[in-house]
Amino acid sequence: MAKLSNDKLKELAYLLEQRDLAECRQNFWKFCKFIDPVFFSEDKPHLKLIAEKLQGVADGNIKKLAISLPPRAGKSYIMSAWCAWIEGRDTLKGLKPSIMRNSYAATLAEKFSKDIRDGLLQSQKFKKVFPNVVLSKKSASVDAWSLEGNTQPSYFCAGVGGAITGFGCRTAAILDDPIKNIEEALSETVIEGVWNWYTSTHLSRLETGCPEIHIATRWSKRDPIGRLTDPDGEYYI
Repeated sequence: MAKLSNDKLKELAYLLEQRDLAECRQNFWKFCKFIDPVFFSEDKPHLKLIAEKLQGVADGNIKKLAISLPPRAGKSYIMSAWCAWIEGRDTLKGLKPSIMRNSYAATLAEKFSKDIRDGLLQSQKFKKVFPNVVLSKKSASVDAWSLEGNTQPSYFCAGVGGAITGFGCRTAAILDDPIKNIEEALSETVIEGVWNWYTSTHLSRLETGCPEIHIATRWSKRDPIGRLTDPDGEYYI
């Protein structure tokens, strides 16, 4: 068998890399493994399952998704990775992504936003997969930022109880950990306040056809996921 020259080996390596990057643009789990192969490993089947379901949301096959896991299981990290990936994939397809992601406090919601805006989107690995994704310098606040070419926020966030003025989301509406801890979950006032804010402010931002994603550590049957997934409840979806 003839031995390949160094130039041929470099060309082959380049072609293989381009193939892998093309797969990352279309397959969320492959994107996860590319950006963080240590964390998103094959020995974490729960993360792979979540990635497959989030792929279904991205492909339009799932309109409502509930993800319930204990603290420190990686659910918010994979959600941030998905937000970055869908921003890149939709932009590549000529779409203008619009994601809303709300949490129990503005500080947490803004942390997630920074993780995506300043971390994932600025990483060298992300830029290899989506080299044409550029943040707008005109709209870059932590609670609402845009990609170049998008006049509306590409991503915006708030804490439960906060106002969301003038924005609508069409790519995904995410409620990520709306209840802080067991103490809040045992408070009827807090539980009802979260639910009332979800059904008024949060839902009012959804444009027609926008999928919903609920992520939470389950503390109570009366949290939003509990009410929405209880087959005997009045809010069952």
